[in-house]
Amino acid sequence: MKIKKTRNSLLGITALLGSVFAISTVGYQIADTNRTAIDNALGTKSYEVLKDEASARFKSKYSSLDEVRKAAKDIAIEQGQEGTVIMKNDNGVLPLTTKKVALFGGASYMPYCGNSDLKAGNNDAVDLVKALEDHGVTIDPTLKAIYDEIIADQTEIKGQWGGTTIKYNKLYNSAAGDMVPYQINEVNPSDFGKEGYGSKPDWESAIDKNNTIGIVTFARGVGEGSAYLPGVSLNSKGEMVQRDPLALSDDELALVDAAKRTCSKVVVLLNTGNNMEIGEIAKGGAHEVDGIAYIGIPNDYQFTGIVDVLTGKVNATGALPDTYAKDYASLPAMQNYGGYLKAIDTEKYSEAEVSMLQKVYDKYDGGLFADSEYASTKKTSDPRYPNINIASNDVDASSFGGGAKNYNSAHYIVEAEGIYVGYKYYETRYFDAKKNVGNASSQKGATVGSSWNYDDEVVYPFGYGLSYLDYTQTVKSVKVDKSENGNVEAVIEVKNNSDKDGKFLASLYFQSPYTDYDKKNLVEKASVNFLTSGKIEVKANSKSEITLTVPTKYLASYDYTKAKTYIMDEGDYLFTAANGAHEANMNFLSSTGTSISGYTAGSVAKYTNAAFDNLTFSKSNKYDVTNVADDVDLNYWLPGTVTYLSRQDWDKTYPKNYLKDTVKLNDSAKKDEWIKKLTGRVYEIDSKNEAAKNIDGVDNGFRFNSEQLNEDVVKNINDPYWNNLVSQISVNEAVGAVLHGGSQSDTLTNVENPVVKQHEGVNGTTGSITTKDADGKSVAVENTHFNISSQTLLAATFNPELAYKWGRFLGDYSCHWFENAYTAWGTGLTLRRTPYNGRNYEYISEDPMLANRMGYGILKGTAEEGFMCGPKHMGFNDQEHNRNGVGVYINEQKMRETDLRAFEGGLSEGGGLAVMIAFNRLGPTNAAHSSAMIRNILRNEWGFTGVISTDMMNNAYYFDGASMIAAGITQVADFGGNNSYIAKDGNHTTADSNWSYITIDKIAKDGKLVDMARENLKYQLYTFANTPLCSVSKTKKVSPWWDTTIKAISITSGILMGLVAAGYIVLNFMYSKED
Repeated sequence: MKIKKTRNSLLGITALLGSVFAISTVGYQIADTNRTAIDNALGTKSYEVLKDEASARFKSKYSSLDEVRKAAKDIAIEQGQEGTVIMKNDNGVLPLTTKKVALFGGASYMPYCGNSDLKAGNNDAVDLVKALEDHGVTIDPTLKAIYDEIIADQTEIKGQWGGTTIKYNKLYNSAAGDMVPYQINEVNPSDFGKEGYGSKPDWESAIDKNNTIGIVTFARGVGEGSAYLPGVSLNSKGEMVQRDPLALSDDELALVDAAKRTCSKVVVLLNTGNNMEIGEIAKGGAHEVDGIAYIGIPNDYQFTGIVDVLTGKVNATGALPDTYAKDYASLPAMQNYGGYLKAIDTEKYSEAEVSMLQKVYDKYDGGLFADSEYASTKKTSDPRYPNINIASNDVDASSFGGGAKNYNSAHYIVEAEGIYVGYKYYETRYFDAKKNVGNASSQKGATVGSSWNYDDEVVYPFGYGLSYLDYTQTVKSVKVDKSENGNVEAVIEVKNNSDKDGKFLASLYFQSPYTDYDKKNLVEKASVNFLTSGKIEVKANSKSEITLTVPTKYLASYDYTKAKTYIMDEGDYLFTAANGAHEANMNFLSSTGTSISGYTAGSVAKYTNAAFDNLTFSKSNKYDVTNVADDVDLNYWLPGTVTYLSRQDWDKTYPKNYLKDTVKLNDSAKKDEWIKKLTGRVYEIDSKNEAAKNIDGVDNGFRFNSEQLNEDVVKNINDPYWNNLVSQISVNEAVGAVLHGGSQSDTLTNVENPVVKQHEGVNGTTGSITTKDADGKSVAVENTHFNISSQTLLAATFNPELAYKWGRFLGDYSCHWFENAYTAWGTGLTLRRTPYNGRNYEYISEDPMLANRMGYGILKGTAEEGFMCGPKHMGFNDQEHNRNGVGVYINEQKMRETDLRAFEGGLSEGGGLAVMIAFNRLGPTNAAHSSAMIRNILRNEWGFTGVISTDMMNNAYYFDGASMIAAGITQVADFGGNNSYIAKDGNHTTADSNWSYITIDKIAKDGKLVDMARENLKYQLYTFANTPLCSVSKTKKVSPWWDTTIKAISITSGILMGLVAAGYIVLNFMYSKED
């Protein structure tokens, strides 16, 4: 009986101890999750901050400024070496076979290096002349003297952003202007020797022809807010001619002819970020030269690397990031380029010039809604602005917008070419022409003749570049892991057939099956697609292997009509390594039974997808991948309006010019919805939502500091710390910090985050390192401008590893050698949809995957240094003309597979920390209002947790405050500072300085919107925590008393429970024996 009682007592004690153990164990897990909150409440610490330099998460790899300078130069020189593209090399002209050259063209002596934000401008910069001389090459003095006098004719003018710049009156025009005739200001050699053009009329006879090679350099100026007007240009005398601005002018061709007369051989260098029409100097052209090389827009030190290539010090490994066509007018994208143009000034131009301009206007003028007044307060009431007259558009506003009160809502453009941008058009049509399908040989879209012929259209294909050293590249194997996060892994054998060691480019292309399902459901497939590339050193007469890896998801195509997600068709996926898209295309043709006369096909590897698959890539980051942007398609608003280019019938679907259509808002059954989006009412403040909490803020002890930003917190945005931190921010500051976050991010009450200033620089963070002089004034340290990259040359390297190296350097010098330089709106990833965009010099390529892989390299590098490098301009800012509001209408396949894919590599896989959203609209919606792109795709599908900025907010009627917050913008670029508030005095009825309908009282009634503002700031602060702002943020976990106590209770109760349970078992056994 006694045993029974003892046994029952032990059972009760075991249960009690078990409960204590369970509660303490679960309690510890809860406490561990909310560690920061408990520490704040109890005044304890769970982490000890290690303040020694060696423990810092981010630190510079350089110990002196001299090391930083050397690294900058080395990277720039590498870009020149690997990005110079040898396009033509006949008669042994390259590498240079003589030590004497005659330089023709103003850009040979004063190379075009872009606008002020592109050019570093260090005192020790190297131009073409110096680079050649450093390599032991003699420059012909006669021509140099002529050009010295030409260059001396200059004018000082005010720069766009203040300061002054030099205009060279007889050199290339450094800016394209906005859809106005561009002057190709190259001095005709017939003027040489005249007054102001040198003093030697007999200059030709002074050149030692037999021992001199002529180098002719041509440049094209560009700039933000500019776009070339196709079809007409001005010559060096200012006379209008019916010649395209990207074509070589008569003056330039005369210069080529002069070089051919006076030199033994001639090389032309293309100093431009925009493809030029160079058929006349290419093979078979009337002015054919021996050699052509693309040198992009070099910066301070790239010319050393460029001349390393020209003289043969290194092998040529660069490749063209765009297709060079004979005439870009027939490019499908050019059928819908331009938009509203200002009326022709008949007093400024002659009758003949007006006639020339009118022909151009007939094609490129238009793109205005016929009844655009419906998107204005003249026809539509706006509850936000009940007593304000707001026009649909101020047609005289600049590309930066502003002007009179307007919604910037009247302009549109239809990108009816779909996915067929650049080579994907030329090569796919060539493939189908060879297969005799899809009416590919019809006259529609042909530059000349009665039928379309590839050789009449393309001069040099995408991805093409000559190597001095003979080599072959062969795909040895391809492994495809077809899973959501799987990779394609291709092994390419590179065989060096020459007797010299060298570096070589390996490029991987693929083709996916184009099936009946695709044709029925309007899924478009290019016949050849660039996938990725890399460089490898190979010894003479040897071979080596390079493994290229890229996510498998990029093999999939987006089906926006039926599956409404990514699909992989049943059938064979083909892979090849090739020198450019055309060679790859011919390999695919040959492997599918169509031989090419005179061409020996390269090898093709195959992966067979056994069955149609619409599931594998239908989820990303745990979110469904499906249509989110139906309303970006004009057919959503006006069904049947747009026919997108399709392989099914190149003739019937070749794009029409929708700029000339009469498009009316009032014709749409959804006109009210359309107009609301055009007028910026994407999200409207709703007082029916639950009211905001902590309207005036609350101090719960959470701070943005090293003590609280422990290792667990900075790695996990879902840590409760982040929501607890931002919940303390008042409505005034939460909304104000988003709406006024440009230029710098201010310190917030109760958060105490540091100020973060923002910088510009597509070629690197601008500015120089400063020090104090004897009077305490800040002075620049000589040669410390490290924005030394060249986006154009980096793109032409086709080397993601070099892009990564640049990203690491950019992040290092910005974060550790500049003051408060943790953010730069750098690298451009928007596609070069046409060659006429004035900002192509900032972007990578016409191809989304080249931009994707190079962007991946850059942003992975900067992120690893904790630097917020924000690529521009996500969301189809592929045309500067009318960019301040033009609606870009596209289907969702194009949206996902072109411009957005270019950003995906760096922001999704690369871990990029920031991005800038485009200036234009996606359909009717300001890109900065697009929750489809920003929340659904960028945040959810891609898992991006970084900073999201608008472009310059210059019109509060176009950029709507509430809609930007709802879309997920973390900072609106208003270029202010110390203004992170709605009301400076905190008055609940004071209106915001930009948006008069926003007050603390009004917005506090919509807790949903306030929560979104705080969430946006959570992402921003989380990103700041992953930069060197918290350079001493390496922490050591320690156990405060409450942690030790809970652990002790858990352990003790567990041990006692075990002992008591053991006793119970023993007594239970004895009791059973007694019975």
